[in-house]
Amino acid sequence: TSALARPLTLHPAGGEPTLVVPIYSPPEIHGYVGCPFAWRVRLAAAEKGVEAAWIPCDVDDPDPRAAAHNPEEHSPLLWHDGFVLRESEIIMLYLDETCGGRALLPSEPRERARLRLTSVR
Repeated sequence: TSALARPLTLHPAGGEPTLVVPIYSPPEIHGYVGCPFAWRVRLAAAEKGVEAAWIPCDVDDPDPRAAAHNPEEHSPLLWHDGFVLRESEIIMLYLDETCGGRALLPSEPRERARLRLTSVR
């Protein structure tokens, strides 16, 4: 089960708790094969345990989802159930905040700031 498909426990009034597994569609990471920004998103997803589909847009026979979900060929682009994000740093923060697994950022604010500083140098 992917980190995005965490089961939920519902507690209906007067009833027994019920385990509900949401319908899950894996996110798609779109981009150019050699794009370092697309690679960093793919690595972040892998670190989080997210089973994302890699959809390259610069191959001879692209997946039909490339034209449907990323017609302007942004690299990288995250498509998840109709929700679209661009920019690798924003995508990685979204994955970190919405997925289980090991945190990509330290929990201590000063350590997070130091880490963020490396991305602008």
